[in-house]
Amino acid sequence: MKKIILLLSVATTSVIWSYGYGQQKVKASYYANKFHGRKTASGKIYHKDSLTCAHKTLPFGTILKVRNPRNNKEVYVKVTDRGPFVRGRTIDLSLAAAKKIGMTGQGVATVEFMRMDAIPKSPKKEVERVKIHDAESLKKIAIRKDSMFIEPDNTIIVNDSVKIAAELLSLRQ
Repeated sequence: MKKIILLLSVATTSVIWSYGYGQQKVKASYYANKFHGRKTASGKIYHKDSLTCAHKTLPFGTILKVRNPRNNKEVYVKVTDRGPFVRGRTIDLSLAAAKKIGMTGQGVATVEFMRMDAIPKSPKKEVERVKIHDAESLKKIAIRKDSMFIEPDNTIIVNDSVKIAAELLSLRQ
């Protein structure tokens, strides 16, 4: 029975890693300048200042957190292309992403990457809505530190945006 459980856990772990979940150490390179302005496999135009990457199998639009273990610098990139097509390399970063993690001097570096959908999401909180009639009502709204969420696509959602808009409206009156 113990052997079956061990076999199942090893098989499950290998399947999870093969789909790109969890943290992986891989060889990474970055795009040469000659690819700037060319169309990627996803149909988008590659721009060397964008935070994008190429991966052979991950779906387009997947967000990855890439970390250089030599200096602990990290960057979030979006899969927009296929490749690299060089044996032993797993990910091809844009020039901007490679600069952010300090690997441009090396050309090829060992990096760690993790799919952001592998991180469990925190449950959404119910947001209390308040109708603001005047500047006095505005002062009653407290700024909460836990009101900011970072979504997998790196967008930041701030619930206090209503307060800022109300302040601007009260200044106009």
